[in-house]
Amino acid sequence: MRRSHHTLCVTFSMWRTVRHQLIQKGARRLVVRTTTYHPLVGTVILLVVILPFTPLGKSVVDDYVPYSGRVIDKGFQHDFLGDGSNPYLVIEDARGVRTKRYVSLYTHGIVQVGSYVEKKRGFTEIPLRPGQQDPRNRTLLPTNH
Repeated sequence: MRRSHHTLCVTFSMWRTVRHQLIQKGARRLVVRTTTYHPLVGTVILLVVILPFTPLGKSVVDDYVPYSGRVIDKGFQHDFLGDGSNPYLVIEDARGVRTKRYVSLYTHGIVQVGSYVEKKRGFTEIPLRPGQQDPRNRTLLPTNH
């Protein structure tokens, strides 16, 4: 009767556990390697894959990129991820292409349907009519002297 010999080596890291098991029976050797990942790793990967297709992920891009055109429609898209309602504007550019842009509640409130708006590149910029001053600009407020 031949005896089998087992050796187990376990390596821990922050995100995964790797186990190497050497099973030796006579002249035969078998190495079994198993890797177990922390549950948070799978959750993060799932979010990274899904987020760009949600209004929340699209709004990050829309907050930065420049665009211009006539506001055709505005409304709210309801979403099960996040707070439940995402304001958007439908912008028709000079070529007649319509694009849904996700915006903040503030921007949704000040933009009128039918108006022409231009948005500059940047996270802090909002779509404004040509020549319109940014209403958030504190220097435009009257002072009481």
